[in-house]
Amino acid sequence: MTLDDDAFDARWDAAWRLRRTDALGALTAAQELAARLGPAATQDPEHRARLLLLEGSCRWRLSAYGEALRSLTEALELLPTVRRTERAAAHQDLGTVKLYLGQHDEAMAQLLTALELRDLIGDEQGRADVENNLGIVFYQRGTLDEAERAYRSALERRLRLNDADGVAAARNNLAKVLTDRGRYPEASEQLLLARAIWSGLGNLRGMAMAITNLGIVHRDQGELAAAAERLEEALAIKREIADVLGACETATFLGRVRAEQRRTDEALALLQRAAADAERLGVAGELATACLALADVHESFGDHAGALAWFRRYHDADRRGFDERSSERLHALQVSFQLARAEQESATDELTGLRNRRAFDREVMELLRVARRDAKLLSVALLDLDDFKQVNDRFGHAVGDEVLRRVAEVLRLHTRSGDLPCRYGGEEFALALPDTDLADAVRAADQLRRRIRDIDWAEVHPDLTVTTSIGVATLEEGADLPQLLARADRELYRAKHQGKDRVLS
Repeated sequence: MTLDDDAFDARWDAAWRLRRTDALGALTAAQELAARLGPAATQDPEHRARLLLLEGSCRWRLSAYGEALRSLTEALELLPTVRRTERAAAHQDLGTVKLYLGQHDEAMAQLLTALELRDLIGDEQGRADVENNLGIVFYQRGTLDEAERAYRSALERRLRLNDADGVAAARNNLAKVLTDRGRYPEASEQLLLARAIWSGLGNLRGMAMAITNLGIVHRDQGELAAAAERLEEALAIKREIADVLGACETATFLGRVRAEQRRTDEALALLQRAAADAERLGVAGELATACLALADVHESFGDHAGALAWFRRYHDADRRGFDERSSERLHALQVSFQLARAEQESATDELTGLRNRRAFDREVMELLRVARRDAKLLSVALLDLDDFKQVNDRFGHAVGDEVLRRVAEVLRLHTRSGDLPCRYGGEEFALALPDTDLADAVRAADQLRRRIRDIDWAEVHPDLTVTTSIGVATLEEGADLPQLLARADRELYRAKHQGKDRVLS
């Protein structure tokens, strides 16, 4: 029995969402979907590409890095260029795999490509995910300032997007930076929050990561018994869910703790298994870490020959994952990222995360050019919050700022991916709607007006109500951008003077 496109999309989307919390279940769903498609799966390149993307995204989460690389690379070769969302995901997952394999320059190159695609389609969720992964690159290279900045930016975006799993991941990663800086209470707070979120989501892999990092916080403070208890708990979970690479990491930390507790046989068994598993996975960085720990343990009880042998293996593994040319390329890519981020920040309103007026004016000119070239429609809406000065005067600027953030969230969540929302200035917002006639633009604007009015403003302040007035206009033949915006502004002025909380065109 074959599936039509809508049924395929629904099943694929469900498995794609599942992969973050249950990679094995999502992989099984992908395989079942391929079986349902039958020969059509190979005849339709786009379906095959999306199945390969899903499979690769699941497999790296199951520590099958070689298979993940093959699937993701083939997916990119097959995906049409218009599939920007899927192509961004493939580049991002390839970057993640390269990161786990210690190939930091290639990881950053893939992640920067993903970031560029996410920006092109205005994908805030995707941008947060890429920022989090870039933070991991910076962290593993020891640039803690850049890592913390990336993690905090990802955390802020994910909080705005109500992405619980992503919030937990960003908190977990941020805690690692805080731990390295000796800020243990802050690190523990972030990790406990992450573990609680992941527990509520049933994400065992995430829970085990947070518990491992809590164990590291205890170890760094000399609390060996508490550290061992946490690490044993995390290791059991990782082995249960077949997170082989994660188990290598936790076993290495636990092995060092057992060595410090003078439980040498346990330490050696843990570390030797970690080294063997890392070797089998081809993960040079984790292999080097386990080998160095084994060298230290052998030296601690006077086995200098054993220590030297393991140190040589450590040196070989460390050299395998790093060379000078790779370092130079990584530095160049990092500079590119910093420049791109500076450009992104210059185009973004700091309070709301939307584009600012300068970015809007630049990007809407491109929409105008495309509309004229392709003989398509273009509409704009100008939104102004009613009596906003009274909100600031009566409730304070902190409440006013929260109002602006919540209105921006409505614009972000309830507009199409091709629409262009921005904070135009003060309490005024703008929205460009490509390929939209006046009637549809008015309907879209009125839906936004009602959503803004119906926000539970009592959560912000018990006495607070917020409404907005909106003016809408559509591009007419021969008109330019200033004329289009001026017409929308006139309609906004009329809406204000006819009682507010309304849309006029």
